[in-house]
Amino acid sequence: MIRACEIGDASLIKPLLDAGANIDDRDALGRTPLMISANNGEIAAVQELIARGALLSLTDTTPEALPLSVYAIKGGNPQVLSAILTAGGTSAANAADSKKQTVLMYAAEKGNEELIKILLAAGADADKKTANGKSVKDFASGKIRQNYFSETNSKSTIITSPRNASNDPKEEKLKETKLRMIDEPKVEWILGRSPKLRSMQVTVRNVGEEKAVGVKVEGILPGGDKIPLSGPEDIASNAVVTYQPLLGSPLAVSNTGKIDIRITCENCRK
Repeated sequence: MIRACEIGDASLIKPLLDAGANIDDRDALGRTPLMISANNGEIAAVQELIARGALLSLTDTTPEALPLSVYAIKGGNPQVLSAILTAGGTSAANAADSKKQTVLMYAAEKGNEELIKILLAAGADADKKTANGKSVKDFASGKIRQNYFSETNSKSTIITSPRNASNDPKEEKLKETKLRMIDEPKVEWILGRSPKLRSMQVTVRNVGEEKAVGVKVEGILPGGDKIPLSGPEDIASNAVVTYQPLLGSPLAVSNTGKIDIRITCENCRK
């Protein structure tokens, strides 16, 4: 079984298991077939092993005691990480090694933004610390730290102060949270004498500890025109979501250029 996973031959896994092979066998480093397959980015093997009941909570037997999710980060395949997090839930998203370095810290250190987004969406806790007090910010490069783990909002993002104060003393006030845009908006223009906006996508993360309620996102086009973006009205803590305008056809604009993004919610703080 170990050898089949090392060479990445998923077609051998099913017959080997049917013949009684140990699904949680270990190699000299204490790695299971699932860890090896995740490390190699072999999605077919990972899916088969998970479906057949491979244990997700094991660590290898090295001094670092690396968990399964870290092997998925090392492998770099987003599909593999997603499969493991789907099966393992928040426990897998917050797994850590013997020094309490979390899987999110490994992803930040690797600099893979897609893996970071998947982890945050699965509930990875960005506030955890290692045994010697390091946070995920200490493992991230400047860009990764700014886009995902900085408390400073993107310059093109405007966060409004709370709008949830109630005149009814019986109504409980929503607890504040904080939203931040991840990276710059992804914009596609149709250039020419009559330029048009073909598409736009904005990715937002709730960096606070409370659910954001009544979220609204709009783009401020060159020239000052505003366009609302469609997406979830509520965002759970640490969740990453995307917003985009509902354009039946490309939108005519006066000119192309930078689009500012305005993000508001009923319980956002400055």
